[in-house]
Amino acid sequence: MNALEILAVVSFVALVILASTRLPKLWRSDERVLEGMERSLGAVWPYGRTVWRGVLRGLPAIVIGSWFLTMGGLLALAVPAGNPPRSRASTALFTALLLAGVGFCLCFALHIVVILFNRPKWIVPPLKRAEPGALAVWSRRKRGENDQRE
Repeated sequence: MNALEILAVVSFVALVILASTRLPKLWRSDERVLEGMERSLGAVWPYGRTVWRGVLRGLPAIVIGSWFLTMGGLLALAVPAGNPPRSRASTALFTALLLAGVGFCLCFALHIVVILFNRPKWIVPPLKRAEPGALAVWSRRKRGENDQRE
């Protein structure tokens, strides 16, 4: 593993840890954290404010999914590359990586569902549970109804 790969792994792990430390504030409905997040990247987000608000609602799912990726990556680094393909270590690594990949994919799919429908409510931070999903907002816009929160 070269220095650039190590830097990438360390940076990703640091970002996952940083995001994990922000989740309790988001979950406790700290309005300042939400406003800061909406302003910070929302200004440069190319897909519109409705999708950005959905991304913020689904942050818990994506952070959990990122932990799956982190665990899978660290497991991949832990097993030496020279193992024979049918060894117990290779089988265990494959199983762990498969579980990590499936876990990430499920969390990513859950994140998309939260963006579009704001469901399931148990993964959405309490302050954001009353917001409509992106599909509901777009449907209202198409019918000509205005909502100040859009």
